[in-house]
Amino acid sequence: MSQLEKINTLEHVLVRLIKGEHYFELCTGHAGGFWPVVQNAVGEAVCLYWCHLFGNRKDDLHFSQFFKESSENGFLPAHVKQRMLSAMNLSEPEYKEFWNQVKDCRDKFVSHKEHRASVIFPRIDLCRIQAEELRRILSDYSKMESVAGPGSGWEFWVEYYSNQWLKSGQFSSECEQEFSRGVINVANGLIG
Repeated sequence: MSQLEKINTLEHVLVRLIKGEHYFELCTGHAGGFWPVVQNAVGEAVCLYWCHLFGNRKDDLHFSQFFKESSENGFLPAHVKQRMLSAMNLSEPEYKEFWNQVKDCRDKFVSHKEHRASVIFPRIDLCRIQAEELRRILSDYSKMESVAGPGSGWEFWVEYYSNQWLKSGQFSSECEQEFSRGVINVANGLIG
């Protein structure tokens, strides 16, 4: 699979991860039995998406696989990882601990269910922050590839990312609006 094919899949997973974490936060603090179920489902999805991109280095979607053939200094897998750690404000040992927490959540509560175990979510806000930074990195990489090979197909991604808000908290207000509309529509459906 070429990088141009792979970036499409990566972007799809990244956006779902980021939006999922925002929805996870929007479900916090609501009373009743419905909201914890929704929040757990969204949190589990975030952990799964994160594991696709950052879990097993051998997986096709792992970020390092995308950059493994890059010879550009800023886009070697180690440099990309360091940039994400910096955005997450984590040292390498702290990241290893976080990595283990997300993998444990996926392994013990999402992919498999340990008997009598309660879901313990890692700091999934860090999953979102890491995904946001990877999108910024992909934007920068697309620009570099577009300049290096005009007409190569990277122009699409340069334009795509130029229309994206790539700051921290991206998709936050969009998710809040979608969440509010969704809750109102569900409530109207129950009343009407």
